[in-house]
Amino acid sequence: ALVTLNNRSLVNADVGTIGQVKTVKINSNATESGSGSQGVKTNSTSYVDVGGLTLAITPSATSSTILAMYHAQHSNTDAGTDVSWSQIRMLRGSTTVSESTRAAGYMKLNHDMWSMSIIDSPSTVSEITYKIQLASGSADVHFSCPHFVNECSITLMEILA
Repeated sequence: ALVTLNNRSLVNADVGTIGQVKTVKINSNATESGSGSQGVKTNSTSYVDVGGLTLAITPSATSSTILAMYHAQHSNTDAGTDVSWSQIRMLRGSTTVSESTRAAGYMKLNHDMWSMSIIDSPSTVSEITYKIQLASGSADVHFSCPHFVNECSITLMEILA
């Protein structure tokens, strides 16, 4: 690509550079106390949104890729004898771009951290939205994301082609 900067022409100046960076973080879970919509506490075996962990970006070119990163802490928040597992995933719109599954063994208040990075190629210049969802492995066991005041975040970086 030919770019003019301060009256100088630069060839391929934008290839592989960062076009924009967006981030969102939450550091409390209001849903655990029933006082708000940030975070989630669920025993649903189907995925549910983690309130506050949604972020939109509008790529500047269809050839751009998005480096999508998330860090999500989640915990079993039920009785000490309840053992289950949880799943967490990132969606772009309704498309899963990253999904993780854990094995059984989470006792009460056991915490797990997921930090994932993925290069996504949405091929659009329209606004796209990424979000985090959580599901419990058992309808008898609640999981929270985050648990109380642990931080969770999404960062999106547009990489220019």
